[in-house]
Amino acid sequence: WSEPYYIQVNESLSVLATEKLSVKVYPNPVTDVLNITSENQPVSEINIYNTLGQLQGSAMQDSINISHLSRGVYLVKVRLADDKEPSFQVIKK
Repeated sequence: WSEPYYIQVNESLSVLATEKLSVKVYPNPVTDVLNITSENQPVSEINIYNTLGQLQGSAMQDSINISHLSRGVYLVKVRLADDKEPSFQVIKK
């Protein structure tokens, strides 16, 4: 004899719609200036972090000069005008 078990599914965890963010980060690898373009929303801020999560620089436009940074891998977070924040990995050479 076994007891019935019921599973309740919470629909708020489901994905109803997805939006493709057309954000381009170039050149990658980068030497001096990293450019970011977005087809959907204007770029309002760029933040770049090292692998320890420490902020290394920021800009309030669609490009950032990273010539002062050491060679390595960095995480770039882009804030768009609609407050979405895609992130990208870039290589500084």
